[in-house]
Order: sequence, then C-alpha cells, then structure tokens
Amino acid sequence: MGEDRLNRESIAASSSWAHRFLPQWQELFTTCTDPGSRSRLMSLRARFEMRQWPMAYSAAGEIDVASRLVHAGFSLAFLEETSARTADLECYWGQDRCFVEVTVMAPTPLPLQSFPPAYEPSPTLHWPLEDTQTILERRLIARMAEKARQLDRYCAPIILAITVPMWTSRAVPKREEYLDVQRLAGVSVSALAALPTLSAVLLTFWDAKPRERRSTIRLADVHCVTRTAQDPRHPRIRALVNNPFARYALTRHEKVALQQAL
Repeated sequence: MGEDRLNRESIAASSSWAHRFLPQWQELFTTCTDPGSRSRLMSLRARFEMRQWPMAYSAAGEIDVASRLVHAGFSLAFLEETSARTADLECYWGQDRCFVEVTVMAPTPLPLQSFPPAYEPSPTLHWPLEDTQTILERRLIARMAEKARQLDRYCAPIILAITVPMWTSRAVPKREEYLDVQRLAGVSVSALAALPTLSAVLLTFWDAKPRERRSTIRLADVHCVTRTAQDPRHPRIRALVNNPFARYALTRHEKVALQQAL
C-alpha cells in the first residue's frame, strides 16, 4: 500500500522529468556510439518507461547527470552493468579520466512529531525524533559511505552524483520545508574527510526550497547554484563538494567544468 502510494506521488511529481528525459536520452544516444553505451541507454529508457519507483527515477537521474557532463565538455561512455559493483560512467576531460557513480534517493520522510494526529505512519518506519534536514544528512552520509566502499578498488578520481527528486514525502499534508544549503555543505565536507575514495560529490535537489543564507562565509571546497521555482527545467539546488582529502584528486580543469555543469 505504502509503495503504491509512493509510486503514484513520484509519477505525479515527475512530469517535468518526463519532458526532459527523451530529448536528453536522444542526444546521448547520438553522442555515445559505442556498443556498451548504446546497450545501457536502451536499458535506461526501458526502465524509465515502466513509470515505477525507483527504476524510473534512477534512470532519469543517470540520464540527467550524463547530459550535464556532456554539455560541460566531458566525453563519456556508459559502463555496462555487471554482477560486481562498478561506476555508471567513464568520463574524460582531455587525457584526464574519472568515473561517475549516479544514485537517486527516495523522498525524505517527515519526522514523526510532524505527523498530524489523524495520520498513522507506517509501522516499518522508525525515524528518530529529528528535523527533516538531519534525517536527510544522515541518509546522505550513509549513502556516501556505502558507495565509497563499493568503489574502493578504482585507481582514478570518483565523482558520486546524488539526486534527490523530492525533498520530503508527499504522503502527509505539505508544510513549508527549507533546506539549509550551508549546513548541508559543511556536513558533506566533514563526511568526505573520512572517505578518500570519493573525489567529489555532486548533489542535486529538484524541489527543495533553499533557506536564505545566514552567513556570508563560503566553503572553499563547495560550489553551489540555486534557482527559483519558476524554472522547472532545472533543479532548485545543485552543489559540487570537492574532497580535499581524496586519494585521487580532480584536476583544476575538471573542477571548473563540473562547476559549469551546475
């Protein structure tokens, strides 16, 4: 029952994704002509057309990230799926190579104390009594650690692209939720210090409302772009968090290109 409801909410919220997916997919299918990429692209399109969470969002997220990288000037190839955990994209900037892993996170559940009296959350969800952003931060750190373990064997820079389609679950009456981007950036930089496998994290939030900046202090390893809700073609927030402790660091040119991709 809960899964079906999440599917309906996800598809209802993804109309703008549907308008972007096919043009982006077609462009990539024309650009990436190697057999492995073509096979992967056909698989991603089939998943998206199923219109089921999490497969549809996962496919759309991978296509969106790849499209951004191509427009930023990277040449890339989609890597075939194997039984072993591998990255999704192999990218080149000139002679410099890096790998990109794309992952999509489900909506962040609202904390238990925010549920109205008439609403009973699923008994399988035992979220701590914390604010929504804290829950999101904990999930992001866990996902970063998981992917760092899976990709530890790579001897090249690794970019982890995390996409959050919906800021909070729409299973309860909507309330005003704002994302503190500065706080999230600080948490991400701190987490990366213990994850040298990851060279950078690319964060994408499609419908999160950015909280007004409280301080003029900027983190040297974070580049962020925010947009208004009037432009549904682009996510509300994109942030690139570089890891100064990475085992394999991105080059300056790659960092500049990734910033332009935001």
